[in-house]
Amino acid sequence: MRRWFSIKLIPVIFFSSLLICGVVLLGRVIQKKAVLEGRNSFTTIETTLPDGSVYHITPDGRAGPFIVIYFSADCYYCHLETELILTCIDDLEGISIYMISDDEQAAIDEFISIHNLNDYPAITVAQVKHEHFSTLYGVRMVPSLFLYDKAGVLFYSSSGFTPAPVIIDVIAKNSP
Repeated sequence: MRRWFSIKLIPVIFFSSLLICGVVLLGRVIQKKAVLEGRNSFTTIETTLPDGSVYHITPDGRAGPFIVIYFSADCYYCHLETELILTCIDDLEGISIYMISDDEQAAIDEFISIHNLNDYPAITVAQVKHEHFSTLYGVRMVPSLFLYDKAGVLFYSSSGFTPAPVIIDVIAKNSP
């Protein structure tokens, strides 16, 4: 009787484990799908500007595409990407660029100072709450770049360094 019970128990444990793994995997797939769908359509994001005021990045009322770059102030490639964008800033005329980070404000201020970002009216640098943006948009590394059309629909995204000529080319191909 005891042997029979242990023989029957092994398949039950095995199939129960398979079922649990399947449920967990399905949950992860659903979560990933929600992230991909969520970042395909830009939603309003609340940020904090260096002066402490609250600023909402929103897709409403835009005349053209916009860029969102999620960066870290201590990331070499974030600095490089920023410098290369600044060298091509004239080619991005009429496009709003939002550089957002979850770093401490002091680090963001230093990043702004290093690149003289206050000299560029098209660039807004702001702080976001860590969990909000990175979770909602599936950010896994910095810099992460998102290009949206004027309606807030994603037409390009990139994780890691993206050369400015690639950004300009993608915008040219996707703008009317």
